[in-house]
Amino acid sequence: MGVIERKYPSGKRSYGIQWFDEHGERQRQFDRAWTTKRHAKAAYDEILERQRQGVATRPDMSVADLFREWHDNHVKVNCSPAYVADASTQFRLRIEPMIGHRRIDTVNRQIVRQMVAQMKQVMADKHPGNEYAGHRTINKTLTVLKGMLTYAVSIDQIALNPAHGIRELAEEPQ
Repeated sequence: MGVIERKYPSGKRSYGIQWFDEHGERQRQFDRAWTTKRHAKAAYDEILERQRQGVATRPDMSVADLFREWHDNHVKVNCSPAYVADASTQFRLRIEPMIGHRRIDTVNRQIVRQMVAQMKQVMADKHPGNEYAGHRTINKTLTVLKGMLTYAVSIDQIALNPAHGIRELAEEPQ
């Protein structure tokens, strides 16, 4: 238990932590931003302090908290500036008003489908007569949501990605 090291094929290293939570289950957390053992040790010490205080080792994470962590640790590090801006816009305008307040462990496939149906209805009302109205925007939003939830699976916040299996909408043929 404590600080663990992850080596990538490129030679880059990042550090993570593992511990036993209040239920006796082993927990792991990796963060690509922890490039030194000191960063990981600080996070591990914070978790030990929470255990000493008798509170949960990991506070419940909302979708908004997940977005901020995913955006800082994955999108800004690995993606193009255009995607960084697009992800922020999609979250701010569409994801946050609908499910930003929810805890990520309460988001399921039905909620994601309802979100897509609601966006589709809004777009159809804005553009009557166009059966492909807003499909491109909805697909972008769905891509951002899938990326966020895949990140949540990779950091062991949820077991499965509820957005997998939700099909993208057909876009207008060129």
